[in-house]
Amino acid sequence: MTSDIMTAAAGADGVVQGYPGPDPADSAARRRNRTALLLLDVERALTRLCGELAGLAADSEIFRGGLPGGPEPACGVVLTGELPESGADRRRFTASFIGRGDRDRLTAAVSRLAGELPLSHWTTVSGCGLSTPVVFTTLAPAGALQIEMVSDSGSLMAQAVLPLRLTVCTTAAAPCLA
Repeated sequence: MTSDIMTAAAGADGVVQGYPGPDPADSAARRRNRTALLLLDVERALTRLCGELAGLAADSEIFRGGLPGGPEPACGVVLTGELPESGADRRRFTASFIGRGDRDRLTAAVSRLAGELPLSHWTTVSGCGLSTPVVFTTLAPAGALQIEMVSDSGSLMAQAVLPLRLTVCTTAAAPCLA
C-alpha cells in the first residue's frame, strides 16, 4: 500500500517504503541491533514522518522534542515512553504530536496526520541527521485527538494533542512483528 505522501517523499528526502534488507543471522546480532537503536533517531524519524503526513516543513513548522519557546505557531513530536512489550526484533513506543497556532491551520494539519493513520506498512526513514535508518512497522493513534483554545501571552490560539503509539523494527528485515 503506497500513500501519495510516501510516494512524493521517497528518494532524495529520505522517506522510503519497503523491506530494508537482510535479517541478521543470530540472536546476538539482533540484540546488538536492538541496543544500537538511538531514541533520538526514533524521535527525529518520527518527526520527519509526521511532518510528511501532516504537510508540515521540518524545522520551520514541525520540531523534534516538543514546541519551541515563544508564542509562534508550531507543531512538535515528542517520544514519551517505551512500552514493556518490546522484544529483541522490535521496540514499541508512545509519543505525542502537539501543536499550537491558528485554529483552522492547526486543525487542517492534525486532521491530515490523523487521516493517514494507522500506518500498518513498513516505512523506512533515512537521512535528516539520522545515524541509521529507522524502520517503522506501525504508527497509530493511542487515544483521542484533543483540540482546545488557550490563551498564551494575551492572545487566543488553538492547541492540539494527538497521542501516538509506534513500533520500530530493530532487525535489518522481516520477520519483524508489528
